[in-house]
Amino acid sequence: MTSCRSGWPRAACALAIVASTSPAWPQPRPAPSPGAAQLLNVRNRVDVSGERGPGGAHPATAQALPPGAQVTTRQDAEATLRFPGLGDLQIEQQSVVALPAAATGGGSPREPTLSRGAVRVLVQPASPAPDAALSLRTPGGTVTMTRGEYRVHVDSSETTRVVAYRGRARVSDGPRSFFIGEGTATRVDDARPGVAAYPPIRIPRSPVWTQALPTRVITLDGAASVEGRYAAPPRQHHPPRRWVQTLSRDAAFEDLVFEREVDAGETRFAAERLPEGEYFARVVSVDAERYESHSSAVQRFQIFAPRVIPSGPGRGAEVFVPQGLFCRLDDTALPSGVSYALVPGRAHVLLCATTEDMRSPSRVAISAEQAGEVLHEVRLESPWRPSGGTGPVAIRLRDASGRAYPYANITVRASPGVDVETVREEAERGLYVTRATYGANTPVTLDFVINDTVRFRERLGGPITAPPPR
Repeated sequence: MTSCRSGWPRAACALAIVASTSPAWPQPRPAPSPGAAQLLNVRNRVDVSGERGPGGAHPATAQALPPGAQVTTRQDAEATLRFPGLGDLQIEQQSVVALPAAATGGGSPREPTLSRGAVRVLVQPASPAPDAALSLRTPGGTVTMTRGEYRVHVDSSETTRVVAYRGRARVSDGPRSFFIGEGTATRVDDARPGVAAYPPIRIPRSPVWTQALPTRVITLDGAASVEGRYAAPPRQHHPPRRWVQTLSRDAAFEDLVFEREVDAGETRFAAERLPEGEYFARVVSVDAERYESHSSAVQRFQIFAPRVIPSGPGRGAEVFVPQGLFCRLDDTALPSGVSYALVPGRAHVLLCATTEDMRSPSRVAISAEQAGEVLHEVRLESPWRPSGGTGPVAIRLRDASGRAYPYANITVRASPGVDVETVREEAERGLYVTRATYGANTPVTLDFVINDTVRFRERLGGPITAPPPR
C-alpha cells in the first residue's frame, strides 16, 4: 500500500498516490549501449569531448558518438542526442550531457548523465513493449521515464527538476524512489542528503493566445514583422514569473530563429524583419519554482515576398510571384514562379492570396518609381524663331530596355505666352505629338506629366540670354 511522507500537503499526497498506484511500474531496460547515441540538429557552438580528447561538433547529418563522449552546448546553442529505437534528448543551451563509458563495472553509470543545464526528453520506443524506458542520471539521482515527453533541469546548485508532460517518471536517489504522473513535477535537492524529492505539484497550464499571429504576410520589402499576444489561462494556480518565447523554421522546433525569456508583464510576441518562409511560434509559462508549462498552441504562419526586380540596362522592371501564391496585377492573373513585366512610370496594385479563388487577398501597392523609369525625348520639330510662330512638338517615350512605351496618358502645361494643344498618340508606338504656338521673343518651356506620376520640364527654345556679369 502506498503512503505519504510526513509533513506533505494532502494534495501532494494525492498526486503521489495516483502516480504510484497506476499500473505496475515497468522495470527499465538496460541503458542504451555506449556508442549507440547519435548527435544531430546542432545549432551554433556545440563542443564534444570523449576518450579521444576534445573536439568540435557542427555535423550536417547524424554523427555517431563514442562511449564516454561529453556534449557541451554554449550560449544560444542546442543539439539532439538520439538513442535509436528509444528516444531523444534535446539538449538546451549551456548544458552538459555525458554518455556512459565503455566499461560499466566498478560503479560507472550505465545511463547518460546530465550534470548541468536542461534537456527535453522524448521517449519514443520502437517497440510497443510496456517495459521500454529511458534513464537519465543527475546530481540528485536517476530519472527513469516511460513513453512520453519530459523536461529535466539541473541548476547551478545541482537541484534537479523533473516535469512530466506526458507519461510517468520515477525519480530515485538510491534506495528511495518517487513517482510523478502526467502534468506534474518535482525536484530533488542534492544539498539535502536522504531527501528523495519534494512533494509533486501541478505544472503551470499552457498559455493561450489572445491575439493570434497572422497566418500569412505578403510584403514587397523582402522581409516582414509579425506580432501577437498571449496570456495565462483563466484560473491559473501558478502565476507566471517568466515566459519563454520560441520561433522556429520547422514544426519540430529544431531550426530556431530565437528562443528568449521575457518578464511576466511582457505578453507581446513580436518578430522583426523575417525573410520569406514558413515559421512556427510557441510560448511556455515558467512559475516561481522554475517549472515550465507545456507549450501554447503552435502558431504557424508564412511570409511571402513577391518582389519587384528593378529595371537595369537593357531591361525593364518586373514583379516575381513565388510558388504557392496566387496573384493578380491590375486585374490580370499572374502565374506563380515566374517574373512579369511592369508598365514603367505607372502605379500598380498587386492582389495575392494562398488559394486560387483569391479569398481574402492581401493588397500590395507598387509605386510608379518601383515600376521603373520612363525615358523621354522631346523636340520642337521646327526651329524656334524670335518673331514667334507655331510648330509640332514630338515626344518619344521608352522604358529602360529601350522598348517603345505606348498608351501613355500625357498632359502638358506651357509657360506664359505659349499655347499648346492636347497631346495625341501617333500610329508609331511610343510617339506622341502636340503643337505649340508662341509669341515674339517668347521662350517655349513645357511641363509634362505622364500617367499622373512622372513629371519633367523641357525648354525647347527661346532667346539667348547673356550670362550674369562676374
